[in-house]
Amino acid sequence: MEIIEQQLIGKNPRKPCEDGIVVTPDFIAVIDGSTSKSSLRHSLFASNGRYCMQLVSRYLRKAPKGITCEAFCRGVTAYVRKHYRRSRLELMAREPWERMCASAVIFSRVSREVWMIGDCQCLLTPIINGERQAPAFYDNPKPYEQQLAEERAAYYHSTLNAPLGSAALQSKEPSTLNAQHSTLNAQPSTLHAQLTKAAPSSFPT
Repeated sequence: MEIIEQQLIGKNPRKPCEDGIVVTPDFIAVIDGSTSKSSLRHSLFASNGRYCMQLVSRYLRKAPKGITCEAFCRGVTAYVRKHYRRSRLELMAREPWERMCASAVIFSRVSREVWMIGDCQCLLTPIINGERQAPAFYDNPKPYEQQLAEERAAYYHSTLNAPLGSAALQSKEPSTLNAQHSTLNAQPSTLHAQLTKAAPSSFPT
C-alpha cells in the first residue's frame, strides 16, 4: 500500500495531539481520540483522548491481518478496558461518560473494507476497470444527531411567529436524548466499505 500524503493538525498547537495515523502492511487507520469532558484522568502522561488513541493504535499494530471489523471492535474494547485501574471498574460501568473513547476509520487490505467506527467521515475514490471514479463521501455521525437536529428545527420553527413573552419563547430547548447505539452495514463501494455506527464501549451494554 502506498501513502501519498498524510498530516495531523491538533485543535490546540500547545497540547499533544489526540489524533493518530497508523500504517502497517495490512491496515491504514486514522484515529481520533475524544477530548474528555471529565476531570478524571486515566494516565499520568497523556489526556484521556490521547491515551485512548495510543491504545487503539497499539492494538491495531498487533492485530491479525485477517481480523474482521466485529472481531476488531470486540478485541480493542477489551484491550482498552484492561488499562483502567481495577479500583475504577465499578465507576466505569456505572458512569460511562468517565470512560476513554475514540473514533477511527480503518482500511483493511485483506478484506478490502473500510471500517468507520464512531463519529467520523471519509472520502473513497472507487477504481472500476482501472479508471478512477468520482470520490464518494461517507458520513458516520452519532446515531441520535439527526433526530436532535430535526427536533431543534421543529422547535425553532414553532417559535418564529410566537409573540414576545409567550410560553413558546420562554420554554427551554429540547433536552439531549440518550444515545442509542446501533450498527449499520452500508451498501458496499468498490472497497466493500463496511460502516459501523457506534464506537465500541469498554463495557457491555
